[in-house]
Amino acid sequence: MRNRIPPPVLTVLSIAAIGLSGRLVPSIESSSIFYTCAASLCSGVGIGFLIWAGVLFEKEKTTVNPFRPNKTASIVDSGPYRFTRNPMYLGMILLIIGSGFWFQQWTSILVVIAFWFYMNETQIKPEERALTEKFEEEYVDYMSKVRRWI
Repeated sequence: MRNRIPPPVLTVLSIAAIGLSGRLVPSIESSSIFYTCAASLCSGVGIGFLIWAGVLFEKEKTTVNPFRPNKTASIVDSGPYRFTRNPMYLGMILLIIGSGFWFQQWTSILVVIAFWFYMNETQIKPEERALTEKFEEEYVDYMSKVRRWI
């Protein structure tokens, strides 16, 4: 796979972009506890997905390096991988959504869409091709049963 922006770095850059957008675009400006609760919930669930998926990868002794799918030792299909093929990326998107609530920025919608599109095109599709090449029918079968995102 070609060198790309590592997904965790892209997540941090996305969150920073949302925070900095407040200097250019007015925020929603509400003192409602809704935004704090939504930010906490999205971020907490996102961190939970990242940890859960990482623990499963460690347990299976397979790589979490998104640039080396050919080093994958096995297909992880338990835990969150039963209902999403990409719980780590889903966790990252939830962190970005949570930051949008935290900063009360409607621009976060644009950042989430850009992150989702970038991840699909430059990371997930190449990963899927590499995993299909490595695991053949086993991965094709997994893809037919479990959605890419949710």
